[in-house]
Amino acid sequence: FVIAALILSSIMFAVTFEDYRTGYNTLSMGKASYVEGTVDNFVPMPRNGHGVESFSVKGIPFSYSDYVVIAGFNKTNLHGGPMRQGLYVRIWYLENEILKLEIKKDSI
Repeated sequence: FVIAALILSSIMFAVTFEDYRTGYNTLSMGKASYVEGTVDNFVPMPRNGHGVESFSVKGIPFSYSDYVVIAGFNKTNLHGGPMRQGLYVRIWYLENEILKLEIKKDSI
């Protein structure tokens, strides 16, 4: 049991670290995609905690979950995350993963 747990933990670390490194390099080299605008089509994670939270900005869709291990943003509204309909945001992203998120203070 202990050996299996160590192997699984090592695999999860390797996958997450690679994701983090890819995101970091993409941001630092200025190759991340960028969108700025108002959060639309916000769908919070269901209260039962199973599913994803999603929204779009200028037609670009984003989705994430507290239960999916990624290096990017994944804190849902259900668990204290900041996203909600109408927020003004700046997002740097790679594919569907949010690498950097800024929220305009007066839109909170």
